[in-house]
Amino acid sequence: MFKEHKFYSCACAIFPIIEHFTRMLSQYTNSKFTQHSALNKIIDRIPQWTGIPDISIEFFTNEYKKITQFMLDNYYKRSTQEDEEPTFICRNRLLHGIITRKVSDSDCLKLFLILRSFSYLEKVFDVADKVFDLNIILLNIEDRIFLGDEEYIKMINHIIES
Repeated sequence: MFKEHKFYSCACAIFPIIEHFTRMLSQYTNSKFTQHSALNKIIDRIPQWTGIPDISIEFFTNEYKKITQFMLDNYYKRSTQEDEEPTFICRNRLLHGIITRKVSDSDCLKLFLILRSFSYLEKVFDVADKVFDLNIILLNIEDRIFLGDEEYIKMINHIIES
């Protein structure tokens, strides 16, 4: 759609994908889903890895907070037909057919950048989960080497029984 310059259709198709990413990345389980709460929940999920300098995590978190705030202030801003047309496209106006301006290639590119950010974030979360799983395996191996098989099994049984 983008290549055919059908920007209205393109933007309409991107919003549900963004909302899918929002639900998936936030691991949202509450039946009263809102973009605001889900986007903030994603911020809370950003890994706090000890091996990465604090400045990197802080930068990454702050950048994502900027994206989130931009989305809430623009794309998910409450807007009715009587309201003045906002500078950035508004999901509500677009999907309910009350948008009064043309959707531009720039509008679509901004939405694609949001998708790209979410796709990147999905990869970060996947890596964090794999690193966590790997650390558990390594700790088990270290314990087994340090304690020996017999003592390790006794320790595990004691933990299970407690």
